[in-house]
Amino acid sequence: MRRVTTIGLVLVAIGLLGAQGDKKSASKAGDISFRVISKGKGLGASLQEDGTVTLSRLLEKSPRGVILNFVSLTCSFSKRQMPSVAQAVKEASSDGKTPLVVTVLIDKDAKRVREAARKQMTSTPVLWDRDRKAVTAYSVKLTPTVVVLDKDGKVLATYPGMIPPVEAGYTSFFASVLKASASGSALPPRPMFGMMGPTG
Repeated sequence: MRRVTTIGLVLVAIGLLGAQGDKKSASKAGDISFRVISKGKGLGASLQEDGTVTLSRLLEKSPRGVILNFVSLTCSFSKRQMPSVAQAVKEASSDGKTPLVVTVLIDKDAKRVREAARKQMTSTPVLWDRDRKAVTAYSVKLTPTVVVLDKDGKVLATYPGMIPPVEAGYTSFFASVLKASASGSALPPRPMFGMMGPTG
């Protein structure tokens, strides 16, 4: 009887810790802000370029959640991955039923980021994690890394450091992430594409 009670208490404690973890994950959004480099299209069109936006505000704009695509301007794998993401977003439904996808630059070099701002890097909004709060909050170690958040800011999935042998493979994979996020179904597992770069 005592053993059953002890096991029950342990399970309750684990359950409480799990719930707190979810709450903590969702609360990360409140104090993370980004510099807007490019507002992109769709839901991002209302962003103010060269202004700032909080992750909480992005979540408010997108009832289907937000997908953060962490990349580096010095990472060749990020440069190969970004067009695939943009293509998947373009092919997805444009009726507001897909999550807001944003490209997050993690580079420390302000000059390089300013140069990137003058180019049309991608059709998604491009944000700069200047103080690396988002990198820290979501434990980003490799680029590119994709973090999928639900409408409350809870992390649904993290796909670290991926690049496919051919870009079409990643387009197909990212399209499946968008479709699953929009429908609320299970997200796909991480494919074994295998190449990545360090966040530096």
